[in-house]
Amino acid sequence: VSRLPSGLTQSRFPSRIHQIIPPFSLWWVAMVHDYWLWRDDTAFVQAQLPAIRSVLESFRALLDDNSLLTPPNGWNFMDWVREPVAWDAGIPPQASVEPSAPLNLQLALVLQMKAQLEEWAGEALLAERDRQTAGRIMDAVRKTFWHTPRGILADDRDHRYFSQHSQCLAILSGLFSREECDSMVKALVEANDLAPASIYFSHYLLEAFRVTGQDVAFFRRLQQWYQLKEMGLCTTIEAPEPSRSDCHAWGAHPLFHCFASIIGIRPKAPGFRQVAIAPMPGQLRQLRAKLPHPSGSIEVELHLPEPQILEGEITLPPTIAGELTWKGKTQQLNSGRNTLRLAAF
Repeated sequence: VSRLPSGLTQSRFPSRIHQIIPPFSLWWVAMVHDYWLWRDDTAFVQAQLPAIRSVLESFRALLDDNSLLTPPNGWNFMDWVREPVAWDAGIPPQASVEPSAPLNLQLALVLQMKAQLEEWAGEALLAERDRQTAGRIMDAVRKTFWHTPRGILADDRDHRYFSQHSQCLAILSGLFSREECDSMVKALVEANDLAPASIYFSHYLLEAFRVTGQDVAFFRRLQQWYQLKEMGLCTTIEAPEPSRSDCHAWGAHPLFHCFASIIGIRPKAPGFRQVAIAPMPGQLRQLRAKLPHPSGSIEVELHLPEPQILEGEITLPPTIAGELTWKGKTQQLNSGRNTLRLAAF
């Protein structure tokens, strides 16, 4: 209902004042992709496909001759960044006047999500078109923004600005080499001059740490939420000080990561019809969780009597199967109760 003639969604609706944040239209597509994975609701997802196509065609029309996204009209907000150079209204440097790495990386990432949805819907040609477009964008991003001296991506064409945001999105795209990702994650862990992801965008930073196996960095980042309690807060803030809101839901994603990253429960197939569990306990020695599932619930109780030994029980709903992966070891999981013991040696 909030879609505009351009194909983009409004960033808030209903509202007397139209507000357009083009990157949020892309995140809306990512939200449908999440829903497709986590909930078995075929009719709803299929009903969103026309709007998803409309959003992406709006962005596709803005690609220049080099396959880089030119700035969309609207508020191209990415994150509230205060340092080392403040982003004006949360917009990456130069992103209002020329192609920028964060927006292009986000577009390429979401195009791949759309490709998965199209393939699922039987639209193989549309899926291939999306993947090809994402590949061309990434080739252009690498050519334009890769900063060889540091082995990371710059945010701008002149390579004056660098951020955690670009490195996160590049890693999550899956379109960079292992060597490039290693270099970027090293910067995420060690560099202190990258524009930092705020409490909101830290979701993608935590995702990048998860997919690259950086459990120490993952748990260190969670300290940011412990600091909120020390500040006298009982809800998550919108952004670093000065913060407009002391209660902003977009900072509550550690609730998701407790289940999906630390316990490691994620869909392995659309509709959560299969389960993949990949624990990342860090220094924890006991993990217990009960996660709602469209067919019931998933119950996990794991122990690490020694750092290299994982044992416990996992109970899956009826008709649901999956697999557990830990330190290079894999065990198939059947519906019902599964007893396990894995040794990483």
